[in-house]
Amino acid sequence: MDRLETQILYEVAMAVGSRLELQPMLQASLSLLLRKLSCSGGCVVRYGNLGVEALHAIPRGFADSASWPRVKALIEGVHGRQPVTVDLDGEGFLHLLPLPGYGALVMRKHGVPVAASFLRALLPVCERLSQSCQACEQVIERRAAERELQAHRDRLQEMVIARTEALTIATRRAEAANRAKSAFLANMSHELRTPMHAILSFSELAAEEIEDGALRPDSMRRHLQRVRQGGERLLGLINNLLDLARLEEGELELELGSVDLGAMVADVMDEFVVLASSRGVEMFREGGDFPMTLRGDRARLGQVLRNVLANAVRLTAAGSRVSVTLSPAEADGPEIRAVLLTVTDQGPGIPPSELEGIFDCFSQGSHTSDGSGGTGLGLAIARKIVEAHRGRIWAENGETGGARIRIRLPV
Repeated sequence: MDRLETQILYEVAMAVGSRLELQPMLQASLSLLLRKLSCSGGCVVRYGNLGVEALHAIPRGFADSASWPRVKALIEGVHGRQPVTVDLDGEGFLHLLPLPGYGALVMRKHGVPVAASFLRALLPVCERLSQSCQACEQVIERRAAERELQAHRDRLQEMVIARTEALTIATRRAEAANRAKSAFLANMSHELRTPMHAILSFSELAAEEIEDGALRPDSMRRHLQRVRQGGERLLGLINNLLDLARLEEGELELELGSVDLGAMVADVMDEFVVLASSRGVEMFREGGDFPMTLRGDRARLGQVLRNVLANAVRLTAAGSRVSVTLSPAEADGPEIRAVLLTVTDQGPGIPPSELEGIFDCFSQGSHTSDGSGGTGLGLAIARKIVEAHRGRIWAENGETGGARIRIRLPV
């Protein structure tokens, strides 16, 4: 081997060993070989499950030329460990150098072919190139696996965080629901016992007067009136529970008809005159000087207003007032499409964080902790009924105190 060949082998070996990335290494070693051996083109191929695959070609179109199918067939027929030179019948020579365990180095040369002895001398360099290619691909595969593993870890961490947050929220909601349910049951037991004790106590007093022969009509009338009041209150509580159960199951049917909203409001307010007066609370009605007929269930809409007014009167201190306002909520010229019913009290107001929660089942606002009573069912039932009428109900705080319950109903 002369000095020039030795120099070429040295330079190729250095090109192979100086790169850690697959494509740059193939580019450096292949371009050096093609230049030193005066070859017109070449490529590095890999033997895979799908046959021969060109990894790097110089020029780029070498593996896409019209003669490539013939070249590919020649490559697939050579799997030995010795160099092979193929005469392309006037189109030059094809030199195939094996890359053991990997593929082959293919070079095309016009004119005089490369000497067989020099091609054999390149075999150690080719073996080193094969080892470098396999090492690079192992690094590539390992890096890809590491990236995939890291991406999987990131996704897993995100899933854990998301599920932990969801579990935390669900736990908080469950705890809040459990607290609300416990508070509801405690309050409901009190609400049920109160009228039941009145019924039992006054019926016992009436029985004692009868047994003692001291039957006085006025006294008996008062006892029976108290018994009746207790029974009516107990019946109201039971009806609320049944209504809530039916509303939750979607089984409550509305008896739809034409409803004069102004007349309904007047009738319901009349029912609260005595109760409000006994508490020193004044009641006022404002607005409503426009047609207010809508399609709905008069009894259920009246129930909504009763529930809201009951809370307003109960929470308003003596010497204060409760007002009911009717106004158009949406109009198209003279045509009114929705009505807004607003009940305003001068009570303690509602904490901002509870403006939505007071409409939940088994929930009461913290302003009822003063012993003003209530079962926590009225507003929950009211919302279900209003939504069944395609309306909306919500709570606000007044600018100068107190609370407003607004009810929007389509006409």
